[in-house]
Amino acid sequence: ITKGLFLNLMKTKELYLQFNEIKSIESDSFQSLESLATLDLSFNRLDYLNFSLFFKLKNLRTLKLANNYLKDISDLNLDHLKNFRLFNFSLNRINSIGNSISTIRTMQIFHLSNNDIEIISFNENLTGLTEIHLNNNHKLKKIFFSNLTSVSIRLLHLKNTSVNLINSINFSNLKNLRQLDLSYNILENN
Repeated sequence: ITKGLFLNLMKTKELYLQFNEIKSIESDSFQSLESLATLDLSFNRLDYLNFSLFFKLKNLRTLKLANNYLKDISDLNLDHLKNFRLFNFSLNRINSIGNSISTIRTMQIFHLSNNDIEIISFNENLTGLTEIHLNNNHKLKKIFFSNLTSVSIRLLHLKNTSVNLINSINFSNLKNLRQLDLSYNILENN
C-alpha cells in the first residue's frame, strides 16, 4: 500500500483490506483517514509494520491484523486512541508484545490466539478489558494479572497452551470472571 492511496477519503469509517496479499504498507498510508473506526488487514502477508501508521487514526475502535506473519508488536503504541475497543492479532507468529497494550484503557476485547507468546502481563491500566483470548499459544507458560481490581475481565480463554501450573495464574484479581476455558492443558497443582 503506497502513501497517498487513500488521500481524499477523510469521511471513510471502515476499511477492509483482507485477502489482498499485502506485503508492506508505507508510512503515512492512512494519514488522511481521519474518521476511520475499523481497519481490517487480516489474511495478508505482512511481516513488519511501522506502527506509526496508526498514529493519526484518532477515531480507530477496531484493529484487525489476524493471519499475517507478524512476530513482534512491542513497538505498537495505541495510547492516543480514546475509543479503542477491539485488538485482533490472532494467527500470526508474535512472540513479544512488550508494553504495547499496557496503556490502552478503553480496549475491551483482546485476541492474540494462535501465536508464539511465552509470557504476557495485564495491568490495572486496562480498565475497559472484558475479554482475553490466548488460545493455542503453545509456548505460553506465564500470565500475570497485576493490580486488576478495577478491571472487569469476564472471559478468559487459555485453551491449548502450555500453562500447566494452575497456581501460576493469580485468579484472585479476576472477580468479574464469568467464563474460563483451560481445556486441553495439562494442569497440575504445585
